[in-house]
Amino acid sequence: MRIVRPAALVLLPALVLASAASSSAAQRKPSAKSTAKSTVKMIPMRTIAGRDRTGGGFGEILDLALDDRRTLYVCDARIGDIRKFDDFGTLLGTIGRKGSGPGEFDRPVEVEVRGDRVFVRDLGRSRMFVFDLEGKLVTSTPVDEREGRWRKFRALPDGRFVVEMETAGETRLELFSAGFSRQKTLYRKAVPRSRIAVGPLREDIPLPFVPVVEWDVTPEGLIVAGYSGDYSLEILDPDKGRLAAWTRSFKPFEVADKDRKDYLAGPGRDLPAEAVRTLVFPKTKPAFEKLVVNGRGRIWTFLPSADPKERTVFEAFDADGAFRSRVILEDEWPRTAPVVFFVGGVWMAVAGPDGETFIVRYQITN
Repeated sequence: MRIVRPAALVLLPALVLASAASSSAAQRKPSAKSTAKSTVKMIPMRTIAGRDRTGGGFGEILDLALDDRRTLYVCDARIGDIRKFDDFGTLLGTIGRKGSGPGEFDRPVEVEVRGDRVFVRDLGRSRMFVFDLEGKLVTSTPVDEREGRWRKFRALPDGRFVVEMETAGETRLELFSAGFSRQKTLYRKAVPRSRIAVGPLREDIPLPFVPVVEWDVTPEGLIVAGYSGDYSLEILDPDKGRLAAWTRSFKPFEVADKDRKDYLAGPGRDLPAEAVRTLVFPKTKPAFEKLVVNGRGRIWTFLPSADPKERTVFEAFDADGAFRSRVILEDEWPRTAPVVFFVGGVWMAVAGPDGETFIVRYQITN
């Protein structure tokens, strides 16, 4: 994982994009083709090493969040706490600690902040903890996984939540109230098995190049969901339902020998021996590897490559789904790196040359 260097933006002719306000609405075309060119640069502005008075650093960062004052919240699963930093990278305080008492964590994996509340999902204790901004425990509730395993949750601006739940052969996005009671299903997709659960906590190891559902939430509270098997994308309003849906054409890349070796040396290194012996690699890669929504509400889909030496490429769409451009980065954007966007920039957890973890604040400029 390397720090992202300045990136160049190359605009290509837009492909025809079909979008529908509902399943029966007429198709429309995206905005007119553009021949303009511009450049996007990602400039490192701050680096947080995670050092404290005891000399300790970060352990395993799994999630980042920002509050309305742009205070950064860092979820460290290995150390078992949430650390708060201001916009300059100064440590402001810590929420929770490792333990089994009230407000203590076993393995925190996600953090979200809305208003004056901090929400932390703890995988080890299978609970959702709610704190105030100063770190005082407000309440906690068990995570109910009887109708599917929780994979990810994100808060909406109005205080409700979207939860990704997975059952055998299906991924669903469920709408939950502010009190974490399930309200309705927003999105569902039949998917192949994509993970193997190992260890006492049943932690997941991703299977190689399996199509998955990727999704994110816009600053306005819309949900953007995509399936990498066929490059289908949808924009969902939590109350009104589907606002737009389209499928983008793509040419799949073949899975090469180096891809197989990299997987077994990376994500698949902890697979049980029996699973490695029976592992089957697909012939081609999915349409995209990651979907995010940036601080201005634009949708980015990160594309696979045919050559590992190629630079990172993603496609950018407007908030209404209109294709904008194909963006080429001069260096790798780590697909699994925790990130949180703000208008004009992003915080990202990156690994240094010796394996230590840093958090870097980048400014994104045109």
